[in-house]
Amino acid sequence: MFRRSRHALIDLDSLKKFNHKCDGCAKRSAVASCCSGLEVCVSKSEMIKIVGIIPYIVKYCHHLLVEDKLDNVFNKAEDGLYSIDTHINGLCVFAYRKNSRILCGIHSAADVLRLNWYDLKPIPCILWPLAISDDLSPVISLDDSAASFHCNTGVSSRSSYLDSSVVQILTNVFDNESTIYINHAASKGLRYIKIPIKGILARL
Repeated sequence: MFRRSRHALIDLDSLKKFNHKCDGCAKRSAVASCCSGLEVCVSKSEMIKIVGIIPYIVKYCHHLLVEDKLDNVFNKAEDGLYSIDTHINGLCVFAYRKNSRILCGIHSAADVLRLNWYDLKPIPCILWPLAISDDLSPVISLDDSAASFHCNTGVSSRSSYLDSSVVQILTNVFDNESTIYINHAASKGLRYIKIPIKGILARL
């Protein structure tokens, strides 16, 4: 059996070409949101963490209550993972609208409980608009569909450093020290860099 590498290859070329600004898809339809149309899977341990705060998530996502009972929103998928249900329009069941914006119930519940939301949200959601491949030697790069969402735009600046929005995503995923190392590599014109998998990616 082949074991997955404990190092990830960072595609600096793709990361240097965009910036990301989330506005909650204000006044946009559900199909235009990154919370829609993308299958999100979690491990059993991640699912258990989310289930543990569902009583707080329900305060934002009232639709999770069906006849005063919590609906089962996880479906068994491949490789021991569980996919999160979506509405008919493709929107994640943990998403809700407030003041014309689409927000995350997991994120909101974590804030109220004063928990780190990146310890609770699914990895694909924390990484967005980045993605990690399923290869034995995983690659972190810009998601293939990222350009089709208005929250992601190309960078016109000739700066060799990563955009601050990308730096923040990497800090949430790894840590500040790793992010400084990655950004320094980008400033030197490197196209790829390999770093140890740590932080939230250690769940993989």
